[in-house]
Amino acid sequence: MSGAVKRSYDDQTEADNQNAKHQKVDNRTRIKFLVPVYTAGAIIGAKGAEISKLKSETNTQVHLSEAQEFFPGTRERIVVVTGMEENVLEVFKRISNTLRTEEIPFKETDRGDRADKRRKTMKCLVPASIAGKIVGKKGETVQKLQNEHSVKIDVTPSAKAIPGLDERGVDITGEPDNVFEAGKEVLRMLNEEPEKRMSSSLIYSSYTAPGYQSGGYNQGGGGYNMQHGGGHGGYGGYGGGYQQGYGGGGYGGYPQGGYGGGYGGYGGGYDGGYGQNSYGGYDNGGARGRGGSRGSARGRS
Repeated sequence: MSGAVKRSYDDQTEADNQNAKHQKVDNRTRIKFLVPVYTAGAIIGAKGAEISKLKSETNTQVHLSEAQEFFPGTRERIVVVTGMEENVLEVFKRISNTLRTEEIPFKETDRGDRADKRRKTMKCLVPASIAGKIVGKKGETVQKLQNEHSVKIDVTPSAKAIPGLDERGVDITGEPDNVFEAGKEVLRMLNEEPEKRMSSSLIYSSYTAPGYQSGGYNQGGGGYNMQHGGGHGGYGGYGGGYQQGYGGGGYGGYPQGGYGGGYGGYGGGYDGGYGQNSYGGYDNGGARGRGGSRGSARGRS
């Protein structure tokens, strides 16, 4: 009887060993990046040619969020990359190069230094626990990384993290090689704790950035024969949000011109917002409304 039990135990052990041999260990790394809309187009390429080439040459999985799916409080799309650490690093380098070399659209150039800084910055998303590890006790680790690689690293504070989202931003700004070396350190930290690998989800529309409000359009066009145009344009969000708040201007009355709509919106958030000019009446060229003022950067610049 005992012999039968022993044989049964041995058989089960052998079966477990065989299963272990065939069981795949997933030791891949996953990280996400934020990219401006115009850079996303360059990454994808015509009919998806560039992203197909990128995946093939680096042996990684690379996916972008849908055209209007942005990270909360920004106008930036999300890229998720999964693969072996050295391959993910190659994707990091290529995306960084695309950011620096892709022509900035004319409408973005009026942002001046901020547009230039965006070209030099890799915006990464990592699990919240890894973000804490990057910062280190009293900021010692992030300070060391900055000093060793001559970069600026901004980690989203927990107080400004997106409510309900277990991801935080890690922005690395500097010269290409320095950004790459600092990025290598971030990926190494990710790879040290594979059990904390982040979700591959690219759906963020259910999340809202703290303090972020979209600018209302609220344009209030004037009535058909009214002398005076519409009211004030909407206001972009104040502070807290990651990027721009836009306020649309109002429009004047239809035939009589009158006075143009009111003020454009006030931006807010890290990169400031822009007020959209309002316009006078349709036919007789009434006074043009005042353009909105540019939002101040409330948060990181």
